[in-house]
Amino acid sequence: MISITSRPNPEPVRRATARIRHVNGNVVGAGFLISESCLLTCAHVVTEALGLPQTTSQAPANLIDLDLIAHDDTFCPLQARIVFWSPICPGKRGEDIAGLQLVGEIPQGFQPVTLETADDWWKHSFGTFGFPKGYDLGTWAHGELLGARGGDGWVQMEGIRVQGHPIQPGFSGSPIWDESLDSVIGMAVAADRKRDTQTAYMIPAEILTDATEALSLIELLLPFYRTVDRSIKAAFNACCPKNWSGSKPKALPAMIAELQDMPQGDAPFSRILQFVARLATAVPDINQQLQDWAISQGHDWQALLEQIQPAQAVSQISYLFIRVEDTKPKSKEYILSALFAPEHTADNRWNWRCRQLIIPSPPSEQSGFKLDEIPAGQCEVFLLMEGRG
Repeated sequence: MISITSRPNPEPVRRATARIRHVNGNVVGAGFLISESCLLTCAHVVTEALGLPQTTSQAPANLIDLDLIAHDDTFCPLQARIVFWSPICPGKRGEDIAGLQLVGEIPQGFQPVTLETADDWWKHSFGTFGFPKGYDLGTWAHGELLGARGGDGWVQMEGIRVQGHPIQPGFSGSPIWDESLDSVIGMAVAADRKRDTQTAYMIPAEILTDATEALSLIELLLPFYRTVDRSIKAAFNACCPKNWSGSKPKALPAMIAELQDMPQGDAPFSRILQFVARLATAVPDINQQLQDWAISQGHDWQALLEQIQPAQAVSQISYLFIRVEDTKPKSKEYILSALFAPEHTADNRWNWRCRQLIIPSPPSEQSGFKLDEIPAGQCEVFLLMEGRG
């Protein structure tokens, strides 16, 4: 009997790699598909592509020009928007990462790669496909993985061959393929520019998790955004810590980024997961998709719901707003109007839906609204007085 053992195959890595271009057409770096419409790359590759300072702190609004490798090995030009942004911040864990989402019509046939976390990669052989100067069609680099350094958690890589390409500018944003594990375990981010060295660094998959989590959630929610934007804003607002001094953005990617920056506090789940659970309970139409998303990220959905539901039950309250306006100075005649907002949270004002209580005009002793028109339950009454003396 002949035993045939399949060899590790890096070809899917090449197929998933994108060539990122400057506005003048020059190739500046790489990225790679992690879903049908989302890519990861380095923030410094994006700023170079747009001709912006590397220290740009806010996500640029410009579209990024890039090419994907089609099945016939031709390059397919596309554009992408920036939906995740973690700029350069030396020493910070999770810095220099950008998430892109393709815009316009996306051709079929492009296959993303799956990021895998690894417990041990010491002396594992790696390969990566990038676009250094003079190699716009792309080329491979090989070497060995070593250990992580302190602070930012980047993993050191060494070129071990006299011949061949070391990792250099043009490889930034490329996927790092571990030959032993036959999987993508990180992203190339920097190369040592000292002469006679072949040292470079990758951001491991475990650090890229925040970006992949955000990208997959944005990808899920964007098709529904116009119809559930009020509920999205309400869920975001409900997740903000008390006395939160951060911004309250209107765009979905900015909301997700803000949630990731919020402290988790004593809660067992992150603010993003709390946001997802609140949104799922508020919008039944996307409940299943959000549940599937949370489970795919490795989280206990029932435990997550149990955390937020008691808080929601306590904080829900109805509000009655009564406006009293006198018609003439020193008269005993008043004009009344009222609005009722049923079952809302105090911090959920973006999603309040009020209904007007009808008060006949002119009012009489027998007319006006009755308290039994208001649903039973806890209700706060606000009396607004307007007069001229």
